[in-house]
Amino acid sequence: MSSYLIAANSIAALFLAVIIIGLYHVSEVAVVNTRYFRYCLWVCLLGLIVESLSFVLEGKEENAFYIGACMFLGYTLICVVSVLYAVYASQLLNEKGHEKWYRFPLCIDGCCALQFVFLIVGTINHKLFDASSGFVVYGPWHKYVTILPAICYLIMIVPGIKVYKMYGASNLAVLIMLFIAPGLAIFCATLSNTEFRQGFAATALTFDVVFVMIQSKIIDEANLNARIYNELSVKDVLTGLKNRRGLENYIKTLTKDDTIGVVFCDVNSLKAVNDNEGHAAGDKRIKLVADIISKHVKEGVACRVSGDEFVCIVKNMREEAFNDKMAVLKKAFMDNDRIASMGCSIGTGDTVIKTIDEAEKHMYDDKARYYKETGKERRH
Repeated sequence: MSSYLIAANSIAALFLAVIIIGLYHVSEVAVVNTRYFRYCLWVCLLGLIVESLSFVLEGKEENAFYIGACMFLGYTLICVVSVLYAVYASQLLNEKGHEKWYRFPLCIDGCCALQFVFLIVGTINHKLFDASSGFVVYGPWHKYVTILPAICYLIMIVPGIKVYKMYGASNLAVLIMLFIAPGLAIFCATLSNTEFRQGFAATALTFDVVFVMIQSKIIDEANLNARIYNELSVKDVLTGLKNRRGLENYIKTLTKDDTIGVVFCDVNSLKAVNDNEGHAAGDKRIKLVADIISKHVKEGVACRVSGDEFVCIVKNMREEAFNDKMAVLKKAFMDNDRIASMGCSIGTGDTVIKTIDEAEKHMYDDKARYYKETGKERRH
């Protein structure tokens, strides 16, 4: 039977390894949110290896010490994984506003501390098991080894069900499946005095189910929140265009072989509108400029880089076509009471900053003409 258990442990270890690797290839937020679950998987994976190693070493008397060490370590890892899983469940409950459950891991800690003392004493006096012959021979205390783990299991059922229901696993059959694996492991370990040992294969099966039903949803939620955060971090709330950070990120995607056309725009008389008509009217003016740029330069990446300044980059457009676009944009600004001044420049991906600076200088020339031709004062 030991060969079958080794095979089962090997398959379980392979599945856990795949899940663990996958948990390190998610968003940074998801990596943080999955840390306690990852710790459970790592400990379970180590338990599978240790449990299998105890079977492999059996048969030779000179391996007695190593077999005994594997047995003790295996039982200890069951305590460790129980504590980690309790912390993991408690964290999920706290995140969903169930703070009253934050103490329940302390009950698990107490049971596991008692179990650890029991393991030490039972291993030293050989009443738990004896491996001096090169084979594991269970002692009179072995029938009690599952009592405290069973208590931990029972303690975790209620908060565990709450966690699973919070993430949509409300079907009775699913809830039974989530708890049947560790319960079956405890039951088999209680009945068996020979081959069945720590039952890490059943524990691994439980974590596989938890990953599919719960943890994958947590990861999806974290990834979605990360995407929303990233989008908001590069988006101007008022206009819906990219902000300065969005512009900087876009510039990083340009290559030296890209040809670019840049238009730099600045809202005219914004201070006067804010002072005389209110900031709501000023915001309306800013949004109108954004809409005009978006409408007439659809091929470009438009960004609001400051309160009244916009930069739009058009990539890989023929110079003649770009100039035609700029003429249309200029007319649109003029038709809207000369709402903005603008300047244009053409360059390449590796000279984008210089090209933006040149477009800005041309914009200031246009703004100077605006103030001269309208007779308005520059700050009013």
